[in-house]
Amino acid sequence: MDDSFIQGRCRALLDLCKEAIQETKKDVLHVELQKVTSNSEFSTKSTVGIMLSGTTIDNIVVGGPAYISKQLARGDVILQVNDIPATKANIYDLLIGDDRPGSIVVINVSKGGLQVGFPASLKDVRLKRMATSEIQDRRRMFELFNSLKDRALKDKDEQAASTVNETIRIWNNMWLA
Repeated sequence: MDDSFIQGRCRALLDLCKEAIQETKKDVLHVELQKVTSNSEFSTKSTVGIMLSGTTIDNIVVGGPAYISKQLARGDVILQVNDIPATKANIYDLLIGDDRPGSIVVINVSKGGLQVGFPASLKDVRLKRMATSEIQDRRRMFELFNSLKDRALKDKDEQAASTVNETIRIWNNMWLA
């Protein structure tokens, strides 16, 4: 890669970051997000950074305990939490537990979900709950990056979408460092 290409990519990345900063300053009614997050959304003191659909992991919050562990993925099904069977009705209470940041939770998952006719790959994952205040800004940035990517794809701007993907990758690596 030549220097002009790298400089161009850096300028494009800087422009996207500036746009993301501007988006954070706008009234949320003007920001195109799938989900709007506010500081009042979290009613607990701690989190493991998992978003669920029933007992299936729908998404993992960048920088949260589940993400940092690198042991869970979208589509994994939570079967047990601290040896208690997980159901749609009790999953949130089990994950919240004593709601103490720093406390440990052990999650038993079926990797890749539950597939009929295939043997399940079961795994116990030990996570340390994180204070929700630490994860709120990380989640908001992730949503903003995804908003920018969605807008680029909607506008059929593959280069912008690729740049946002690269930005997300770099940002993720910063949290893992």
